[in-house]
Amino acid sequence: MVARMYGRDAGFTLVEVLVGMAVLALSLTAAFALVTQAVRMIRPSRETTLSMHAAQIEMERLRMSWDTFNALADGTVLTTGDNPALVELRSGAAVVYKTPYISNAPIYSVTVQVTWRDQAGRQKTNALMSVIGEGGLALQ
Repeated sequence: MVARMYGRDAGFTLVEVLVGMAVLALSLTAAFALVTQAVRMIRPSRETTLSMHAAQIEMERLRMSWDTFNALADGTVLTTGDNPALVELRSGAAVVYKTPYISNAPIYSVTVQVTWRDQAGRQKTNALMSVIGEGGLALQ
């Protein structure tokens, strides 16, 4: 048997290992930056979606009970704890504006305006408008 001689070409050198680790570190840093940027871009979309969902929930509540709706004054502020979408928004609140749609008829133009504070503390607003009559939702 011939004994095999281990020479210079038997493995990775320290320089090759360091270069490989540097490439891996740069790749992981770039991937982390992309994920962070994606999360930053998704958060405002999520907040907008939650605000519209909160407005829809409030509009449904108004539509379901004519007596409750009729008793509401214009500009009523709703900070409903039962509305999960409104609760998830930072400083989320909904305001109901109702104005007569047709004079001398029990039909109203209704706007549910949802406001909240974004991650930077700026106030954001979204609104949903419908026409509600005594029989429920007239137009949307």
